Amino acid sequence: MTISPTDHSPIAHPYRYNGTKIRALRSSISEERFATFKQLAGGDRRRALQLYVHNAALGAAFLWPIQGLEVTLRNAVHREMKSTFGEAWFDEPRLGSIQRSSIQSARRALADDKKPQSP
Repeated sequence: MTISPTDHSPIAHPYRYNGTKIRALRSSISEERFATFKQLAGGDRRRALQLYVHNAALGAAFLWPIQGLEVTLRNAVHREMKSTFGEAWFDEPRLGSIQRSSIQSARRALADDKKPQSP
């Protein structure tokens, strides 16, 4: 038996689950998490696994667009902050404490990785 997201799923899914993989997948899902899918599948365990795999494929399908959005938003924020406060906007004293703390954490991570501390 193999399981793909659904027989009529429009989502391309590169993984096929044979019996061994299905058992491993099922054993890795908590009962609480699987209960949601079992309820949606009317108690049908095979259908519940199909829904679980379909849900994972949906999540994967959104990863690239969300990454692109994050980079675009980050660059837009940097551009606007730079135009308002100058090149070193991240040293702006009017930033809130949460923002300053986040910047300090980022600077520590960059220093730990021996990377330059510029946006």
